[in-house]
Amino acid sequence: MPYLLPYAVINAGPKCIGLDLDRIALDYHPSETSDSHRELKCQLELLCDIWALFEDVKEAAKAWEEKEKDERRKRKRKHDEDDMDVFADNQTYHTITNTLCEWSS
Repeated sequence: MPYLLPYAVINAGPKCIGLDLDRIALDYHPSETSDSHRELKCQLELLCDIWALFEDVKEAAKAWEEKEKDERRKRKRKHDEDDMDVFADNQTYHTITNTLCEWSS
């Protein structure tokens, strides 16, 4: 299983959710006390735990993405406001300059 673990997690992980792992292990190894039963159950639990980690990381990545989008929007909005302030200042400067030119003529 170590060589196939990434494939097993991706393919079987979502299918393990909500299953009775002990029942599955018993289907393959009828004796609960056998080493092979315990080993299979342990591997299935590990598979489920790894899949749960994948799901947690996926949710964390989505939350991070939303946070980044919000921050980008805020920075863009601030940048746009700053541009408008510069534009307004330039307009005021040109208006004052034009008025002064008209007065001096």
